[in-house]
Amino acid sequence: MKIDTFIKEYDLHDSLMEDINIKSEKLVLVIDLCNWRQKNYSGEEDEMKEIKVIFNNVQSYHLDSTNDTGDSDSILEISCSDVDSSSTSKVDCQH
Repeated sequence: MKIDTFIKEYDLHDSLMEDINIKSEKLVLVIDLCNWRQKNYSGEEDEMKEIKVIFNNVQSYHLDSTNDTGDSDSILEISCSDVDSSSTSKVDCQH
């Protein structure tokens, strides 16, 4: 899945960022996802679920925080710029 596809497919409103980590060109987000807001949500599923999102080939990122860390009170907003649709940058979602 491409980064821009991830942004279009997942509704992150009311989700909580549990952890953020960057090493080399790999950005890892652990998100307590508000599952009931997702397009394919079914009532049999948990309303919240933790997912790990891995962005590869990240050239830079910006975190609005005084100490360069996030917490559960942070508002999560993800955007990307200058994404070449033919690039190999992908996002892996692990549930």
